[in-house]
Amino acid sequence: MIDLLGFAALGLALVAMTSRRMKTLRWLHLASCGLYASYGVLVAAPPVAVGAVLFGAIHVYHLRRLHSAPKQGQEGRTRWTSSATPR
Repeated sequence: MIDLLGFAALGLALVAMTSRRMKTLRWLHLASCGLYASYGVLVAAPPVAVGAVLFGAIHVYHLRRLHSAPKQGQEGRTRWTSSATPR
């Protein structure tokens, strides 16, 4: 049953990586970090739990920056957007 939590975290992380918007990717991956942290605690794997918390903190930092950034017409646009992406 605990393994299902780990697979749910993995599935949510994979779904997050298919997102076209940075804000959506960060929210979904933040949720997966919560699942990974819970999984790491339940299976007594401190590196998994600590890594998930650190990744989550990074996502919170960037979400706050995205939220406070001036609106540019498109949600989640960052300056490192690929040149292949239509502007």
